[in-house]
Amino acid sequence: MRLRIALLAVLLPFPFATTASDQVHWRERDVMADEAYLRYHPDQRYRNLGLEAYAQQDYATALSHFTEAARYADKASQAFIAGMYWEGLGVPSDPAMAYAWIDLASERRTPPLLAYREHYWSRLDASQRERASTIGLDLYAEYGDDVAQHRLERLLAKGQSRAAATRSPYLYVNGHLEWYQSKFWRPRQYWALQETLIRDALPHADDPGQVRVRPLEPIRDRPADGDRP
Repeated sequence: MRLRIALLAVLLPFPFATTASDQVHWRERDVMADEAYLRYHPDQRYRNLGLEAYAQQDYATALSHFTEAARYADKASQAFIAGMYWEGLGVPSDPAMAYAWIDLASERRTPPLLAYREHYWSRLDASQRERASTIGLDLYAEYGDDVAQHRLERLLAKGQSRAAATRSPYLYVNGHLEWYQSKFWRPRQYWALQETLIRDALPHADDPGQVRVRPLEPIRDRPADGDRP
């Protein structure tokens, strides 16, 4: 079951301009790859770094970056971690750990992720299920929405406040005020956007192993890694 492949679409900063939902405009690619924007969106910043390391088959580094993105409630990265544990990429294969991560990723009850969760559960034996439940308690304490969303929302508020106060030139991308769009800064709208993008990239399937997405290329220019916000 190739959850990690299907999730490549979600983990790219801007893969959705051609979807029916049309939730983002093509100009916003520049915003979402901008260093100043990513400073306040570590969920996207670290998923980009993870994807880049993954493409280089540096799975241990990729897993580290996805785990950092997971601290900021990035459900796509959490699901990707599940796939890596399931297949043993960068870590020994650990189905119980994989289930704990996919359970966390489906916390918002996103239908495609729930389908993957049930698929994983069906493959576990009794002892693995018991262990997965124990692992899950620790994961929710560190990466669950109750704590992880709050981490990101503090940064979103800080970035939006700075934007309004300074009207710095970095807010303009090719002359457009794309930075000011509420869906990038207001928590409820931001989380709704992320939910929509995951749903679009992972359409529900009776057999999660049959999920397919078109091939996509990562944005090549990205900011250098730095200290965690």
